[in-house]
Amino acid sequence: MLVLVALVLVPALAFAHPGHDHHVTGGFLEGLLHPLTGFDHVFAAIAAGVWAFRTGGRAAYALPAAFLGSITLGAGMASLGVHLPVVEPMVALSVIVLGVLVATKARWSQSISLGLLASFGVFHGAAHVSELAAGAGVVGYTTGLLLATAVLLTAGLGLGWATVDRAPVAARLGQAFGAATACAGFVALHLAVFAA
Repeated sequence: MLVLVALVLVPALAFAHPGHDHHVTGGFLEGLLHPLTGFDHVFAAIAAGVWAFRTGGRAAYALPAAFLGSITLGAGMASLGVHLPVVEPMVALSVIVLGVLVATKARWSQSISLGLLASFGVFHGAAHVSELAAGAGVVGYTTGLLLATAVLLTAGLGLGWATVDRAPVAARLGQAFGAATACAGFVALHLAVFAA
């Protein structure tokens, strides 16, 4: 699982979300690949999966579903021309918060967790769809975006399973991933602030 996560992250580390090309043409394939080129979305989705698994019970399914549903909402809002304020800083903040939650093994109530992930997902969806060129294929693009995010969330669930309350080394690896995620969030925040 760790090798899979590393393979997903390596090509994405060269890009930050604020540096994406702002002439995205849309379509399913581009929607599928686009979120993998920004380390902020990759880290956030995997960390959300880890945190969902650690929260346990129905949350292991409800939290990823809330994240995906709110990405859809944010994407729809952006496609209709609704501009949310401070989108990039909020995306970066989501990476920081999710990293800290994973690193500290935080367990919150399901309702608070759902609200937090849903809030973050709206900004992730808006960030990606706001980069589409006028007249781009929003539906296919968003479908690809959701599928890529679901794969990342599933990788996070697997990482959560592999690191939760197992051997001390595995538990430390999970915490290390959380710390790395938080650090990546600070990098994304720095880039978002200076790109604005």
